Amino acid sequence: MPHKSSLPAYAKSLHKKLSDPSTAAAFIRNGIEADVAALIQWDKLRLVPGSFINEDRRHLEADLLFCAPFAENEVFLYLLLDLDVDEDTGVGDRMRVYMERIGEMWVQTHGNSRPQPVIMPALVPIFLE
Repeated sequence: MPHKSSLPAYAKSLHKKLSDPSTAAAFIRNGIEADVAALIQWDKLRLVPGSFINEDRRHLEADLLFCAPFAENEVFLYLLLDLDVDEDTGVGDRMRVYMERIGEMWVQTHGNSRPQPVIMPALVPIFLE
């Protein structure tokens, strides 16, 4: 989670609203194909604590990670709130790194005792006022 003073107030407000699993479910569900969304148990969506973004980007990014049962496994739904989308072409590379960190967290927590969850990333552009 970003430092309290690192993001503009409107971005912090959006981050706080999206931290609520029911609000996040309504937001995320609209961006996923209906047949895939039907496999996610939205009523069991939960926020996973922590952040995967680079320390030096905390004034430009915030992230949220949710987990829910998905088919016969689990799914991580990763939201990257980014204030730098217009000017930064490296967002794809950063997203890949953040997803790798999520995978590493899973392995550290669970080892290889079960399959890793699917990771579905979403970029949420936050435009400067």
